[in-house]
Amino acid sequence: VTGGEQPAVARRRRRRSRGVLVGCALWLVLAAAEIVVRVAGLVDVDGGVATEFQAAFNQANMFVAVDDPTLSYVNRMDVRARVDGVDYVHDARGFRVDPDGPAPSASDARPRVAFLGDSTTYGWGLPWDDTLPALTAAQLGGAFVPVDLGVSGYTTAQERRLYETRRDVLEGTEVVVLVFYPNDLTRGVLRWDEPLRLLYMDALPGVPEGLKPLLWRSAAYRAVVSAHTDALEAEGRFDAGNRDNWEPAFEQVRLLAEEIRADGRAVLVAHLPVLEALDPYPFEQAAARLAQVCEEQRIPFVDLLEPLLEAREVELAAFRDRTGSEPDPGLVRHFLSRFWLVDPRDHHYNAQGNRLVAATLAAALAPLMP
Repeated sequence: VTGGEQPAVARRRRRRSRGVLVGCALWLVLAAAEIVVRVAGLVDVDGGVATEFQAAFNQANMFVAVDDPTLSYVNRMDVRARVDGVDYVHDARGFRVDPDGPAPSASDARPRVAFLGDSTTYGWGLPWDDTLPALTAAQLGGAFVPVDLGVSGYTTAQERRLYETRRDVLEGTEVVVLVFYPNDLTRGVLRWDEPLRLLYMDALPGVPEGLKPLLWRSAAYRAVVSAHTDALEAEGRFDAGNRDNWEPAFEQVRLLAEEIRADGRAVLVAHLPVLEALDPYPFEQAAARLAQVCEEQRIPFVDLLEPLLEAREVELAAFRDRTGSEPDPGLVRHFLSRFWLVDPRDHHYNAQGNRLVAATLAAALAPLMP
């Protein structure tokens, strides 16, 4: 080695040594963080879901991630799965369809009615015949073919984008129903992690997808995801009662209605209430504002809270007749629990609840039919 080469070799050795030391220090820091998180039990997001039913649905791999940042994910196309005794079938467009019925043929002259919404529209946890689209069609004697575009976890912005990407494969669709659930009054967009089969907020979107399943084994990484989600919640992103979320959601409703009408189709907006409480209803003002927006834009609107309130009054009257007394407020709040799919952790509508609101929805839909 010449005298000129010796300093260069020494510098390379020093750089390698520093690199090793930095790597070791980083590894020690990460290991320490991992130990602290595990010992302290700072986070538990392994399931990423609220109930065992949701976990089982995710494990069936019913979604697929897409590059479109607004959509984030869609229903997987051409899939059939049986989860907790319920059959779910998606056609080539990713729409949920009747697993036992024949595919609508071109010779079927009945109009199509498309339903946009989240898991309450999709019919999560219910057989096809008990979903809101199927029951609404049944209320009108099968006068139309229901097209279920519901996707679990979606907001109005995603529902609008889904319509934009599927509008050309909705042949024969005369009416589009937007089922507006208070979940739409949030702005957080979940991502579908296919290897993990989880929906969650991605704290490190720049990290290669192939590393995410490996990272998920780390409690420290899960803590980062949890902290990221907590920060978004603190900002009010997931708070349907946060008024800052309302107008952006209603603007999506307005824009969606414009696009539907531009395609020569009629539109109907339906407010589907949450079932946690009706006394008072926590989203009464939001629903009233949605109705006002629809009136200003001349968009047909139906509030499905009314049949639920009527059902509650029937139950209250029956209670008074049987007991001769007034129910306490705590009991009143739970009179509609018979419409819950599972329990207070999961207020998806069951078949009885869908059947109740479908009658009112069908009455509002009938005048829009050709």
